[in-house]
Order: sequence, then structure tokens, then C-alpha cells
Amino acid sequence: MNKLIRNRDFLRNRNGKLFVEGVAVETLAKKFGAPLYVCSEKRILENVRRVQSALTKFIPNSQLFYAVKANNNLSVLSLMKKEGLGLDAAGIFEIQLAKNSLFWRFSF
Repeated sequence: MNKLIRNRDFLRNRNGKLFVEGVAVETLAKKFGAPLYVCSEKRILENVRRVQSALTKFIPNSQLFYAVKANNNLSVLSLMKKEGLGLDAAGIFEIQLAKNSLFWRFSF
């Protein structure tokens, strides 16, 4: 199986119930309401680190920028900042998000 899509530990089906990182989606929906958009911090960080590793292997002094348009959730942006990424912003709203999130490196 392809190494890029093999690891799905964050998402499980247990007896017909969906779990994200060990938490039942039904429980999340009861707590936060539905519809609900759920992200896996573990999976996001794994993906970022895998891309960073591959990029720096071939381009040692490269810098990775996260496209705000992909997901502008402040928690996700915070993860990107903690991982040392810059932000790629398109338009005033995204530039303002980058500034409000205290990103020092962003492109537009």
C-alpha cells in the first residue's frame, strides 16, 4: 500500500461508530453540535513534518508556507506557527489573519 495513505490511525470505525483520535464522533457532535468539522492535530502535524522533511532533503534552505485558503481556522494556523511555517495569504482577510495570528513570515 502507498506509504502516503497507509497511516490512518487517527480515524477508526469501531462496531459501526466513527472515532477520531480515540473520541467518538457522536460524542463530539453532542458536545459541539452538528454539522461539525473535525481535524486531527496528530495527522496535520504528521503531514506538515513529512512535507518539511521531503522539502529540506532536496532544498536544504527552503521555507515552507501554509496557504491560509486551505483552512483558516485559528487553531490550525496556530499549529502552523508552532511548526515554524510561514503563511501564504491571498487577499486582505487572509493578510489580516496572518497579522492577527502574529505570523512574522507571510507571503501574499
